[in-house]
Amino acid sequence: MLLEGNPEPWIRCCTRRFLPLARRVAGSDEHARDALHASWLLVLDKLQQYRGTSPACGWVAAIVRHEALHDAAERSRTEPLLIQERPSADLPPDAALYVAELRRLLMETINELPPTFQEVVWLRDIEDRPNAEVARRLHISKRNVATRLHRAHRLLRRRLQGHR
Repeated sequence: MLLEGNPEPWIRCCTRRFLPLARRVAGSDEHARDALHASWLLVLDKLQQYRGTSPACGWVAAIVRHEALHDAAERSRTEPLLIQERPSADLPPDAALYVAELRRLLMETINELPPTFQEVVWLRDIEDRPNAEVARRLHISKRNVATRLHRAHRLLRRRLQGHR
């Protein structure tokens, strides 16, 4: 049985092993440690379901990766995506045209996303709907909404970086 007896040495060993994975996915040590903590709670909760059909470390790695992705997706919900209504005072006089062009470019880029990402971005970022409502409307889980939104934002950033 996995983790028979005292699980602390095994958890310490795996934490050293999985911290780099969590850091790569989550983006920082702080977020990686949060993801690892959530992962261990989930591992301990799901331990009875582990059947041993795959190596324990692979099973735990999948949980760590999933939790780090979920954490990153949740954080992406709070990151600003849309361009502000009014240009800041330090922009040149033609700022209104500049902002209008950026909005046009952003909308064009959103329209180039795969349909599943477009739907989530439109409902969450444009219409400012809560995750629960988006999940209900699209018949997916709230976690799936957050994941799709995170992936869509990542794609948008990559595509918009070429237009700087």
